[in-house]
Amino acid sequence: MACPDCGRGSARVHSRYSRELADVAAGGRAVLITLAVRRLFCDSQSCGRRTFAEQVEGLTVRYQRRSSLLQHLVEMAGVLLAGRGGARLLHVLKAPLSRTSVRFPS
Repeated sequence: MACPDCGRGSARVHSRYSRELADVAAGGRAVLITLAVRRLFCDSQSCGRRTFAEQVEGLTVRYQRRSSLLQHLVEMAGVLLAGRGGARLLHVLKAPLSRTSVRFPS
């Protein structure tokens, strides 16, 4: 796994933690993904970052609690229908969010 700041690879594990992500519904049921994530040390002396968490390409983004696919769906509902309309559509798609969470992408 490479450090996001300096790009140097690291395999030295600092700690592990559990992370939950909401994903797009399957078969009419909400999906929750539970990942075991590692925090790694950055061993580069010139890098200001000491630890970083690994990310799963195409699935996770820093600080997000939704998968990339679900985030894209929420953003499209926000662009097309905005607040309440987007929230209603996402409720039907088994991804319930409040109208304030359905917003334009930034």
